[in-house]
Amino acid sequence: MFVCQLTQQTKHRHLFKTIVNLDLKEHRDIGLRTKDKKSSLGRKKIEKKEEQEEEEEEEEEEEEEEEEEEEEEEEEEEEEQQQQQQQQQQQQQQQQQQE
Repeated sequence: MFVCQLTQQTKHRHLFKTIVNLDLKEHRDIGLRTKDKKSSLGRKKIEKKEEQEEEEEEEEEEEEEEEEEEEEEEEEEEEEQQQQQQQQQQQQQQQQQQE
């Protein structure tokens, strides 16, 4: 009878250990799943930030290009004005010479 009790106790311990091990495995799996979810969320956040930064850089580049174009247009206008002034001066000089 004592031997039977010992064997039953060892069986119970063995069963208990296997149950505990299975529970631990489940907890680990659940933990890994939540870590994966967290890391995927983290990746998504990082990707969103990178996309926003890229968009901001593109916008800045476009603004710089627009500014450069405006500056070029202004320079062209100034050159045209100078040419017109020179032409007017030449015409005035010619008129004066004719008089």
